[in-house]
Amino acid sequence: MQHKIPFFPPSLPDETLHSRVSRYHFLSGNKTQPLTFRDAFGAAPFPLDVVVPKKISQLAERLPGEAEDNLKRLLHTNTLLPLFTSFLGTVNSHKKLSQDTSTTALSRIPQRVVGVHGTAKLCIACCESDEYEFGSSYWHRAHQIPGVSSCWKHRETLISSCQFCSKPFYTKNRILTMPWLPCECGWSVSANTCDKPAPLLENEFAIFCKELLHGDVPSISQESLAHAYRTQASVLGLRAGSLVSQASLFNGIVETFGDEFLCQADAAYAAKKTKTWIRLSTIDDQLDMPVTRHLILSFFLFRDFNFFKSTLQNQQSVPFVRARRTDSKQLKSTESKCSVYRTKIQQIVNRWPDSTLEDCWKNSLKATSWLFKHDRSWLLSYLSGTTQPDTSLVDIKYAKTIEDGIEGLYALSSKPKRVNIGNILSLLPKKLPGGQDREKLYPEVSKKIKEHYESLWHFHVRRMIWGIHELKRLDLKPSIVNLSDLIKINRISCNSILSHFGWNIEVMVNQKFSLVDEMNRLSITRQWSGPITVDAGYAGRAYQKARMAKLD
Repeated sequence: MQHKIPFFPPSLPDETLHSRVSRYHFLSGNKTQPLTFRDAFGAAPFPLDVVVPKKISQLAERLPGEAEDNLKRLLHTNTLLPLFTSFLGTVNSHKKLSQDTSTTALSRIPQRVVGVHGTAKLCIACCESDEYEFGSSYWHRAHQIPGVSSCWKHRETLISSCQFCSKPFYTKNRILTMPWLPCECGWSVSANTCDKPAPLLENEFAIFCKELLHGDVPSISQESLAHAYRTQASVLGLRAGSLVSQASLFNGIVETFGDEFLCQADAAYAAKKTKTWIRLSTIDDQLDMPVTRHLILSFFLFRDFNFFKSTLQNQQSVPFVRARRTDSKQLKSTESKCSVYRTKIQQIVNRWPDSTLEDCWKNSLKATSWLFKHDRSWLLSYLSGTTQPDTSLVDIKYAKTIEDGIEGLYALSSKPKRVNIGNILSLLPKKLPGGQDREKLYPEVSKKIKEHYESLWHFHVRRMIWGIHELKRLDLKPSIVNLSDLIKINRISCNSILSHFGWNIEVMVNQKFSLVDEMNRLSITRQWSGPITVDAGYAGRAYQKARMAKLD
């Protein structure tokens, strides 16, 4: 039987186990750190910065009270284990882990999910407020989450080393001395302040991770978690046909977070190992990604913690059936076939809510064919009962946003850019799906896009007027060569526009004219098809030989 420790400091809010052991060392008066490890764990010094430190069961047995209750309390309040409940595996394994407090059960936690460790991160502002409120500074769990570089509460950049001599706070197999003792160089947390605010995105990421740590997120199978990722990525329009475009997803993450943040948060990204950096499919029911990547991916896709939590709860309530080819020998009875094929259709509708009978034929020919022949009434009634998401109010609001901001895109105050679909949609606060999905869900927005979409020739006219103005401002020779080089449009197109409107470059450069007035004088629409005559050849699918056009 292990001897009981008569004294162990009670846990402060969100305190790490490493911090509690370090405070115990100073409060107990032990002369050496190995003596503290023997008192608390009955072992030689070992690392305390992993998700669940080894020998934690021995500590639970030495604390006053029941060992099992102590272990559950330590795991829930002083380790990062609650953060990992959504990313570790199947529901059954989570339930068994929460009920089984043996060393064998704890050893099943894979070390690969730890991500980046070996550091201890500190917020100076938190140390000051903790000293005032609790009488002692300490180390917060939310600051130690892999990938987090900002304090969620004070929006300050976390520090992991002395700000004078750069000595790291964390040393392997040793307790933490900061912030209770000054550094060897004399630098002290209590005598300094942090004047380095963290970027807003990093602070939002820290808040998301902190809420994930304390939010009691339901644990689901990794197959269901991957399905939730894929569904949300499809909603954001990150698709390639009917599948999720991992290239678009990866580019979106890089564009959102930036190289600097991803390099310090993920070792594989820093080493340029990005070929299989994102994995949305499981192998043997395992989604093989470190927890840091899970956090980055879930924050990018959901942004809001409550939205992420409700999505997992909904995913938990809907049983997920793996879409595999079913052996015909196993489907001997009509009832089993009916159940399996109905489930397949339900999966299709859950993944694509606006699915029609035609979509079912496309995605599952065998199931749709059997149900259409043997259970047609259920198939048609189920598909008719699925409703598309109501986007009418948002559609009208977004259409008005485009109408209000479109003139800014056509403004000639700076170098003109073509007003294409991408630039028009950039006016909206949310990324919309593309192609036919956008036309179905957002008809008013699609109408505004067609109304304000700029043809290539109209863009060339705007760019030429701007270029003529720039020739005069830069004091360049008014020639077709200089104009073509300046506006990056080929000379053939430039000559066609000059001939069509009867423009003379030298005359226009020497005269004073307004860019806006000149565009209004031309009276051409934004979908102007260009200065093509019957004597000219047509490019693309409208091609016909100029000689044949003359004969007509």
